[in-house]
Amino acid sequence: GAAVYLLLRGRCRVFHRSAEVRWAKYPELKEGDAFGEISVALEQPVTACVQAIGPAVALKLPAQVFHEKCSPTPRCGRW
Repeated sequence: GAAVYLLLRGRCRVFHRSAEVRWAKYPELKEGDAFGEISVALEQPVTACVQAIGPAVALKLPAQVFHEKCSPTPRCGRW
């Protein structure tokens, strides 16, 4: 993942594509929810698609900044 996002306004749909199911739907994201954090923390590709339902505003925290500011071991900068 390239970034962690915090949904400030609006709602979003989340879909996951897998070999077993063409598209699996997850609960909607609402204001205050975050997404992208698992991919960034594990340094893995994203596995879901997020789509805004109407107007939305999200705060983008790039992966590098996330690791620098949110890592439990700041001196090494990684999880």
